[in-house]
This record gives sequence, C-alpha cells and structure tokens, in this order.
Amino acid sequence: MPLQTSVSRRLAGDKAGINSVEVAADILLQLANFRQPITLKILSQHCNLSPSKVHRYLSSLTKLGFTSHGEKSGKYSLGKNAILLGLAAMHQIDQIDDVMEEVQKLVAEINCHVGLSVWSKAGPTIVRWERSDDSLVVPFMLGQVLPILHSASGRVFAAFLDPALTRELIAKERASYNDSIYASDDELKIALREINRNRFAISKGEVESETTAISTPIVDWQDNPIVVITALISKNSSDDKILSILTALRIFSENKSVQRPSFPFAMAN
Repeated sequence: MPLQTSVSRRLAGDKAGINSVEVAADILLQLANFRQPITLKILSQHCNLSPSKVHRYLSSLTKLGFTSHGEKSGKYSLGKNAILLGLAAMHQIDQIDDVMEEVQKLVAEINCHVGLSVWSKAGPTIVRWERSDDSLVVPFMLGQVLPILHSASGRVFAAFLDPALTRELIAKERASYNDSIYASDDELKIALREINRNRFAISKGEVESETTAISTPIVDWQDNPIVVITALISKNSSDDKILSILTALRIFSENKSVQRPSFPFAMAN
C-alpha cells in the first residue's frame, strides 16, 4: 500500500471501520515517510486535510505518545510509543522467521507433523505445515482458519489474547457448533485460565477425528502469542507419547519466546 494517503475517502465513509482510527493511522504513516520532523502545513498537504483537522488528531496522538511536537521548532515527528510499536513489530517478524527456520529440526526430533498458526481477524490461521515421515494424513492447508474453542491452537490463542479480540468469534462459533463444550461463560473462563497457567492445550479428534493436536504458544515480552506451534499425532497415541511430544514443544516454545516463564507442568486439559 503506497503511503500516499486516502484520508479524504475514509472521512467520506466509503470503507467499513472507524474512520477516525484510520485517519490517525494515515497521519502516522505520513510521518513515518519523513526522515526528519515536519511542519503541520507540510503534513496537512500530504494528508489532503486542513491544518486544523490534522492538528486535532496530532493533539491526541501527542498526548498518547505516538507523535512528538517540538516546542521550539513547532514541527512534528513520531513519538516514543510509535517507535516502540515499530520495534515490537520488527521483533515479532524476526521471531516468526526464526521459528520457521528451526521448526524442521523440531520435526526431526519428535517425528510428527508440526504446524504454525498466527492470529488473524478470522481467527487462528495456519501459516506453515512441516511434515514428518509419519504416515498420519494431514489434510490441513496453508491459510486455513481453525475454530477457536474446538482446536488446540484456537484455545491457546483464546487463553492468551485479550478477550476483546476473541469474544465475537467465540460467540459465533458457539452458535454455529451448537454443542455443549464450555456451556457457560464461567466454564470457559476456568478452562482458558487453566490453559494459560499450564501454557498448552490438547485437542483429541475435534478438528480431525483421527488426530490428537498438542499446541503451545510462543509469546512476546507481554506474554501475547506471536505464533502457536502444534504437533499432530494419532488419536490413539499413549499418554507417554503425548507427554514426550508436549515436553519437546514446551521447551521449543520457551526457548523461542521473549518472555520465558517458569511454569508448572500439569498433564491436564
């Protein structure tokens, strides 16, 4: 997407969403396009907005630390919070790349299929499948969106993400599946709290009837899941095998996470 702003169209309301948020984002993108602080006049020209309108946005963005205003020069630049967001995004991309490079070694170690999923607006989305020599059939496809409550990776995301990001999708899934899993909100909260505490989820025969899925999160410094790693084994696998795979996944996830928690080890889910 070019940095040439489309603020005027967004103010006209031709796209779904919150226009004021989109306008603020475009203003930040314009600031990011300059290597030095710029005046309100120049910024307004690039945003195709009046200086007074841009100034109102800048006042709020400056209060929140996303832009900075030089008292002497009167010029604007990105603030420290915008820089923190950029650094965090870069670090997350680096982490995903690092996991992508190392996942083959994990597959060779545990000899089972391993998938990586990230959170998207649609829910847990598969971004990679690394297959082993195991004869277990894996019908999943890249880009496939998994259910939240009815998959191991989905439950991990639900346990670690802000509920505001998952609430609507969970409600739709509950209505769609029309089953008794986590029938009440209290049951769901207890289950997700347990997954968060133990840092793994196991799903037996839910997404695919013949498989058991074991998922663990790789988290950032705020304990948010950057990517969830999932191993698939036969549904009839012994508890010893499940424990062995889970141990390997948790060690891998802990080593790849920014925050490395000291967690209890409980075979419950």
